[in-house]
Amino acid sequence: MRDGESWWDASSRAICGRFARRPLISTPVKKILLFIVVFLSVLAAISYVKARITTPPQAAQGPSCDISLWAHVYHGVFLSAEDRLQVIKPCLTITGTIVHARPEADGDWHIQLDLDSEYRSLLNQANLEKQQGYLVLEPMCSNRVSQRDTIEEGVCDGFSQNTFTTDLIGHRVAATGAYVLDRAHGWTELHPVTSIVLIE
Repeated sequence: MRDGESWWDASSRAICGRFARRPLISTPVKKILLFIVVFLSVLAAISYVKARITTPPQAAQGPSCDISLWAHVYHGVFLSAEDRLQVIKPCLTITGTIVHARPEADGDWHIQLDLDSEYRSLLNQANLEKQQGYLVLEPMCSNRVSQRDTIEEGVCDGFSQNTFTTDLIGHRVAATGAYVLDRAHGWTELHPVTSIVLIE
């Protein structure tokens, strides 16, 4: 006890001094807390990386087809274009080699595509018998139109598709479009075709 200091003041000073000399958190507790912080940080980093890997960019999530092209498909004796071309898959990208192409009276190209092996299941019996085992691609309104129903329906008026040029014949391409059954002929096609891109 100091001179002039009361017993209460002396006791209070001794107690405060004892606690002041002690660390608020002991070393083992600090180590545990540090471990928890590091562990949680690692978990957060792993979750972030996993999310980046398992969530592909929008462009890689699947093909994109231009549905406005259906307005340029004639229906002829059928009730609608979708009735003439029965949709099996609304949008599909396939690869193969273009072996032949010819213009048709409705203004479309009639392209025969020799599919890569992984896509050959897309062919049906009519493709095998009437199209020499090829899938048909039909870019639309790319040539002079002389077919009566196409002219009367006006589906090519003011519109021309430029997805195909004859220099692509003999080359491997990636084609994207609606995978359909042509009910007038019985074979399967990509029609409408949104894009044909040269691979090699």
